Amino acid sequence: MRLLEPAFRHAFNSIVITDADFTDGGPHILAANPAFCAMTGYDEDELIGRNPRILQGPATDPVVIDRLRTAIHAGSYFFGSTVNYRKDGRPYNVEWNISAVREDGQVVAFVSVQQDITARIAAQREHDVFMALGNLLPTPLLVTDAQHRITFANLEFEEATGYTMADLAGKRPDVLYDPAQRGTLFDSAASDLALGREVQRRISLRRKDGNPLYVEQRIIPLGLDRVDTHVSTFTDVSDLVQSEQRWRSMAHTDQLTGALNRRGGDRVLEQLVQRAAAAHTDLAAMMCDIDHFKRVNDTHGHAAGDRVLAAVARALRATLRDGDVVSRHGGEEFLVLVPGANIDVATRLAERLRGAVAAAPDAEVGRVTVSIGVAVLTEGEGPEALVARADAALYDAKEGGRDRVVVAADGTA
Repeated sequence: MRLLEPAFRHAFNSIVITDADFTDGGPHILAANPAFCAMTGYDEDELIGRNPRILQGPATDPVVIDRLRTAIHAGSYFFGSTVNYRKDGRPYNVEWNISAVREDGQVVAFVSVQQDITARIAAQREHDVFMALGNLLPTPLLVTDAQHRITFANLEFEEATGYTMADLAGKRPDVLYDPAQRGTLFDSAASDLALGREVQRRISLRRKDGNPLYVEQRIIPLGLDRVDTHVSTFTDVSDLVQSEQRWRSMAHTDQLTGALNRRGGDRVLEQLVQRAAAAHTDLAAMMCDIDHFKRVNDTHGHAAGDRVLAAVARALRATLRDGDVVSRHGGEEFLVLVPGANIDVATRLAERLRGAVAAAPDAEVGRVTVSIGVAVLTEGEGPEALVARADAALYDAKEGGRDRVVVAADGTA
């Protein structure tokens, strides 16, 4: 008892002990700890000898009370929750359990451990209201906590991404980002949000099925003393982005052959030259010209000429590796760029290209051939100089009888 008394008096939870006498309005309160008194507003002296029914009121659930009465009359364990009332009449939500105390097999008392769950109920109610409102919104919505862990995703978000809340709960939103941008996107947003700054950006998400989802994202940091919640909304701009990509592709693509046009080819050439120079790697350029193309147009017409141009472009692309580039440089000329190819590799590849074109005759025109000039980037050389050397080697191939490959010497034509 010396150990139990302090534990009873200093327990965090509210504890009340009653007898097991159901006569004369019982059972009756025998003891109540300070936590119970603080919760109910009664002093212990005001509670001793009274029935715990004094805490009940209009909103107390009669079904729960009937269940409680049945349990204690049977001497069995009880657990439940309802609304009780403080001494001043204010209601509070209580959750409690009652256990019977036995001596020689007889129930002699009941110990009830109680907890005020009003704040928890209110928080749950607010959460339920928030979820209901969030699910009414026609816009995908995502909520994360201070550690950027996902706590809520509305139905529109689930529909847009294919992920359910069960998939996302407790994870960081970067699981949805394009893997190539994951770290950069997360870090930049986290830095701004930590400073209380709102984030607005266009990003690419990955749906659960792996397909891209382009969105305009707005992230609002919320909190009183510090940011502890982030609310993100998303606007699907996939159609707009894909339309922009199509227009961008059309602006850099030759519509007849499907190869890059001169503008697109020059842009890629400049990028590849810069990359090769920075990494000290090889880059080969090949100028390919269709032999006697004017004769094709003059003899068979422009429709046949267009057909031959398209067929040559297909043969070139089919022979090249992933990462190699074909552009229609002008008229019947194609520029082929091969990153990482030294002069030996480039020469062998050029011969394969020449053979692939010759092996695909046109039904009307017959055998079609190309002449190819090859140059490999030298130290300090720019894009124009590289192409000029390949073009000079092409001229030599033409002068040498056509349907052949000629390699430019370093720094010379």
